Amino acid sequence: MKQFSASRRIFSVLAVAMLSGAPMLSMAQNATKFNDYGWPEGVDEKVSEKSVAWLKGKGWWPLQIAFQPPWSGQNTINLVMDKKGLLAKRGIESKLQAFPSGPAINEVIISRRFQVGNGGNFPFTSLIDKNIPVKTIAVINTNLMHAVLVPLDSKIKSFKDFKGSNLPATIGIVTGSSAEFYVQAAAKANGIEIGKDVIF
Repeated sequence: MKQFSASRRIFSVLAVAMLSGAPMLSMAQNATKFNDYGWPEGVDEKVSEKSVAWLKGKGWWPLQIAFQPPWSGQNTINLVMDKKGLLAKRGIESKLQAFPSGPAINEVIISRRFQVGNGGNFPFTSLIDKNIPVKTIAVINTNLMHAVLVPLDSKIKSFKDFKGSNLPATIGIVTGSSAEFYVQAAAKANGIEIGKDVIF
């Protein structure tokens, strides 16, 4: 339990350290000018040498940041931070790496190879459910939407149309993602049997 508490403190301090990559709310409110991509001018002061030394002491230098490129709401912030060198302007050396899904990000966070991950809601709540010592510091997109896509000429017009498929319909998803959670919930709500009417 002592080890878990220490890990929780480490992640909490890291969360505070990561906030240095974004302007403080009060600074943003007081700023009167913004550059062409929305970054408040005059908030590029460096993080303290003590903070840098702390990160280096943990072996978290450069800071490793994992993100998912398919989702425009989540990946845009990471891409802008990387391409515009926003963390470097604050004195934080970082390496951003794209991963195809939230479960893949969970793996690199749990293994401690990456210190920061930007993932979806269901992979994150899976970490909480398993008592992994992580902390959220920001919610980026709140209007998460999912859809089941079919070809234009498909006989499937609604989710209920999967019922009684002659051969089970195959639905491609990322397992462990919020998309899987959506499909599981939609199947239950519409009387669709997974393994009989549909397979993943």
